[in-house]
Amino acid sequence: MPSEGFGYIGLKPQCGICGYDMMSDVPFVAILGNGDSTGFRVRTVSSKFISYGHPQKLPGFGWLCRYPRCYNCMDSPEACTLHLDCFKLFMREYQSTQSLDRLWVATAWRYPWRDAPPLRLPMTPTIESAAGPAADMLNSDRLKSFPRELWDMIRKYSESNLFWRYICILDFVAQVSRMPCEALTSVTFSLIDSWERGGQPILTADPKAKPVVRVTIDSFGINKVERLSSYPPYCEVRFDHLVFIIENESLFKDATAQIKNGLLRLLFPELGNGLSIWDTPTPPRLEDCPIAPPRIAGSMCFSTICLKRTTGLTFFVYDDKIHAIHAHTPTLPCAEPTYNSLWDKQDVSWIYIPFSANDKIVAFGIQLEKQDGEYFTTDRPCFLFRTELAGDILVGRYKSNQDFLYTKAPPSTLLYHKAELGTISIISPYSNKDDTSSQSIPYQHPPAGPLPRNMCVSWATLDNVSYVQAFYQDDGYSCRGLLFTYDNGSQRAVGQCRLQVDNCRSYTNPLVLLYSPRASFSSTLPEKALAVKIKFSSEFEHSHGRDGWDCLPMTGTLFFSFSNYEAYINVKPPQARITSA
Repeated sequence: MPSEGFGYIGLKPQCGICGYDMMSDVPFVAILGNGDSTGFRVRTVSSKFISYGHPQKLPGFGWLCRYPRCYNCMDSPEACTLHLDCFKLFMREYQSTQSLDRLWVATAWRYPWRDAPPLRLPMTPTIESAAGPAADMLNSDRLKSFPRELWDMIRKYSESNLFWRYICILDFVAQVSRMPCEALTSVTFSLIDSWERGGQPILTADPKAKPVVRVTIDSFGINKVERLSSYPPYCEVRFDHLVFIIENESLFKDATAQIKNGLLRLLFPELGNGLSIWDTPTPPRLEDCPIAPPRIAGSMCFSTICLKRTTGLTFFVYDDKIHAIHAHTPTLPCAEPTYNSLWDKQDVSWIYIPFSANDKIVAFGIQLEKQDGEYFTTDRPCFLFRTELAGDILVGRYKSNQDFLYTKAPPSTLLYHKAELGTISIISPYSNKDDTSSQSIPYQHPPAGPLPRNMCVSWATLDNVSYVQAFYQDDGYSCRGLLFTYDNGSQRAVGQCRLQVDNCRSYTNPLVLLYSPRASFSSTLPEKALAVKIKFSSEFEHSHGRDGWDCLPMTGTLFFSFSNYEAYINVKPPQARITSA
């Protein structure tokens, strides 16, 4: 460890005041806590936030580090990162002799314990927090009478505006102002029967009477602690702004509850406490999931997707690894916010799986490695969605020497785990029916042939297509992907279908596929990048006005190979060309 200053200063990925992500090269300060993280110790000079990579020296303080769960950082005082302008605004709005200590507790204790994973929970400012400043800025008192639903809609379409960061800062100041002034107390966590933020813990006389502990966490940290007599049955209810821990009380036997200023934080004697964090208060039991981790190493964050409430899924893939998943719903129809949350977006491809209202998922499969008779997950898995009408749809690179394992009962939920800076290492179906055993299933697929370069491949039949949506790059010509709707109501997507992001053209009852492959159509694409123009015609007798187009009847199987910026198509079996007028 460096001898200067405080050694390694572990930087958190979000601002402790506004809750927004810290971006590289943005001015910031770090505040450091005392030995047990219960009080303020010192703040650093302002500096520019660093990217993930090698630590950088901050003279007089030590080394700035962004490695998640770095053991060097754990030997140093805990640190919270703050935008410089957020810190200045807080200090201007909240003037108190205890401002820095209260700031420390409010920011550090957003994390339910010191080495807890980043939860990235959105702040939810009150209407009063937004309406007053907005009315003052725009000189319109009518804004104060807007209902919550209207404010939510306004924020949805202007999330990146600095106004909302300003509102989050003011709301944070208001919450700190409401915190009671209380000295630190410590309680053995296993003795707590219940607790709610701002109150005192109610102790239990018999911890074994209610052996299940549920902890509710929001963007401000632990919000509630309660004990249950048993694990509740799984219910398909999830939240974006809350997460939950629901475990047997034995996992908390060595934990201490630190309580100060109306807030509560857990203190564990060792790292790697093995707690599961869920987006639902009634999670499925991992042992009931057919594809579950053999053990929980450290704390793992699990997300759930209720498939019957989802219109489709977008997988963000690079190097055959899944980096994120977006569930498309009527309230979250666009995957761009999930894409923007990725720390490295440059080479990520979007793979869209549509779920038609006229179709239903009948099976979910996964290819697993097999060794000594046991199956285990890899960081480059291949998944299969089998629907009643559209058939088999793949995510990932198919391995011809491995079978798929799938659940006999149709899946009702997908659960997955993702670590900070990591890829999604676990995806498992869960069925609310009794039969959740797994068996091997053959995968019937048309041969794709060799792939050009290191591309993803997708395919769809061209027969019985009633409607097509074509998605294009910024040049307006290079096709990214195609979304087919068939006569039976099913859907399939090929390439990158970036809903509500890319320009889109629609074609009804197409009879002819017109395409023109080129090395590149645009200066925005890398030199010699594979690209293809695509359009459709509902008339066999048609004219496209220029050379270089191939015209094929809408029959056979279309293979669409793609990367984040390239596209290549072919049709099998080969079809006779149609001559244009």
